[in-house]
Amino acid sequence: MSLTLLLNESQEKLKQWRENQQLFQSVASPRSYYHSNSVLPYAAKKAYDNLLMEGTVVWGSLVQANTGIFKPGNEDLPALYVFSQEDYFKECPPHLVEISSRLFALKGTKTGQPLIDETAERITNEYKDSCGYPIPYRLTDGHDVFLSVVYLFRDHLPYGRLTSRIMPLLVNLPHNGLALPLPLNFWTEEMIYQVSTGAVENLEVPHWDLVWQNRSRPEPLRPEFGGEVESNPRWITSLPPIQVSEAAYKQLCHKLRFHSLLFPKRVFIRREGDTFSMALNPRGKIKANPHVQIRDITFYYPPDEFNRKLGVSIEFTDGPFEREFVLRRVTA
Repeated sequence: MSLTLLLNESQEKLKQWRENQQLFQSVASPRSYYHSNSVLPYAAKKAYDNLLMEGTVVWGSLVQANTGIFKPGNEDLPALYVFSQEDYFKECPPHLVEISSRLFALKGTKTGQPLIDETAERITNEYKDSCGYPIPYRLTDGHDVFLSVVYLFRDHLPYGRLTSRIMPLLVNLPHNGLALPLPLNFWTEEMIYQVSTGAVENLEVPHWDLVWQNRSRPEPLRPEFGGEVESNPRWITSLPPIQVSEAAYKQLCHKLRFHSLLFPKRVFIRREGDTFSMALNPRGKIKANPHVQIRDITFYYPPDEFNRKLGVSIEFTDGPFEREFVLRRVTA
């Protein structure tokens, strides 16, 4: 059994669909992410469109998932997968299973090694979406392996649920940071059998290939689609107690104008332990002042907590699954 051949056969079916989609009108649409009850934001759907039209079929290995996806149901659920575009893994997906197991073992741990702990946080913090995150070579035996959140659409899965740790994924690095489960339209009968029975992940491999690297991990991605955050924050202010990235500045201005909140003391930054939060106070009967800018927020920090050397920064995260203001402590 050639696992590379399984992937190539699915890639060929996908190619035929790309060249003439009208021939496939009698089967279910592979664009499940557009169905009526989908809650995915536009950025994710746009990234998935790119994967359908330009992505390559590779093996991915499950790191962790919502346990509900292993049971029959109607809800599509997120998961974390590792994958690689190296040809080596086309015939050796069990090595990906080993790497995903190493990552899961890091959950909730602290080693004191910055890159390893950074990776562990990706597994521990289930609210942090990883999009093509480069895994340190120490965990991958020197191979270029990446971590991404994968939304598991049940109609992309054999039997409508997850039955194996190995999954064929559509990826398109470095242009796209997301990964899409290969729609069931493009699975062959042999692939369904080999994956759903666990034959692919349990394949016996005599040894892993090890690669010598001079770097600590692959270069971080700045993908056109499916990126985690803005590629260039470009801070507006230069000194604490607050720094505002250009994207955050624009989004805040838009939000404040939209809610008529551009006047003093309508924006509050609160601190509870190490967590910062931002609140917009309702307008009430106070007249809006369009001349008050984001920089004026700095004057409403508690003076006993923030000074010119210690403060916070506001960065706007605009990713395929996250769209929020991120507040971080900064030091001048």
